[in-house]
Amino acid sequence: MHIKKSLSTFALLFTTFFMINHASAKDVFHGKTLVLVVEAVAENSTLHPSQGAIVQKYDRKKVLIQSFGDDIELTANSRYRITRNRARVLKERFEDNNGNELITKYVFTSKYKGDWTRFTDDNEYLSSGHFYSIPANATDFAPESHDEKTVVLSLLLAKSDVLEEGTYPNQGTVVLQSYQNDLTYTGQGFGPGTVSHEGTFSLKKIAPNTFIEETIQTIPDFNYTAPYVMVYHYDNSFSGTWYQMFVDGLIRFGGNFTTYTTAP
Repeated sequence: MHIKKSLSTFALLFTTFFMINHASAKDVFHGKTLVLVVEAVAENSTLHPSQGAIVQKYDRKKVLIQSFGDDIELTANSRYRITRNRARVLKERFEDNNGNELITKYVFTSKYKGDWTRFTDDNEYLSSGHFYSIPANATDFAPESHDEKTVVLSLLLAKSDVLEEGTYPNQGTVVLQSYQNDLTYTGQGFGPGTVSHEGTFSLKKIAPNTFIEETIQTIPDFNYTAPYVMVYHYDNSFSGTWYQMFVDGLIRFGGNFTTYTTAP
C-alpha cells in the first residue's frame, strides 16, 4: 500500500514538474483564470486586500485582475512577465491600476493548485495564500446559487492569533448551514466550540466553480453579531474546499464541504 501511494505521489509531482518545466512560462498561465485566496497580509498594508479572493484572467500578453470581499481593492489591466520559471515555481511581475509594481511567487503543489506570496517591487512582503488555476475549457459544474441548499462544512483548519483555543470551533467539528432564497441562512454546529447561528448573506460567482460569500452572522445565545468573508471552490457539482476569514481574520477557518438540497 505504501509503495503504491509513493508511486502515485511521484507520478503527480513528475506530471506537475513536466507541465511547468517543459512549457514556456506564459503558456502555463495563457488562457487560464487564477483565483488567489487571501490568507494573510502584511500589518497595516493599504496596497493589498486582507481577505476574500483575487481573480486573475490571462491571455498571452496581459492579465486582468479584480479583487472581491475586502474594502481595499486590487485591480489591474496590465502586461505581465515571468521573471523565473523552474520546476513547480513561477515568479510574475505586473503593475496594478494604481501604478504599484507587484511581484508574485507561485508554487504549484499539483497541476491546478498551489500557494502564492506577493511582494512589492522593493521585495517587501504584502500578502499570501493558496490559489486555483482554472483552464479556459473547464466545466463549470457548480450551482448558480446556494438557495434552498444545505452546505456541510468540515473544519480542517481553525486558527486564531488572538483567542485561546477552546473559545471557538475546533478542527474536526462540523457545521451545517442551510440557505434560503430570501438571502437568510441558519447554521448548526456539531462538536466542541460550535454554536447555533443565523444571518444574512450575499453570494457571488467570481470564476468558474468559485464563489465568494459575504455574511453578517448572529449568535443568539451570546447576542453577538459579526461579519465573515468566505470562498467556496467546487471540485465537482456537490463538493469542494472552503476558506473563511471571520471578523477580518480574528479566526481563520477552512476545510472541505459537501452540499445537498434542503428538504422543503
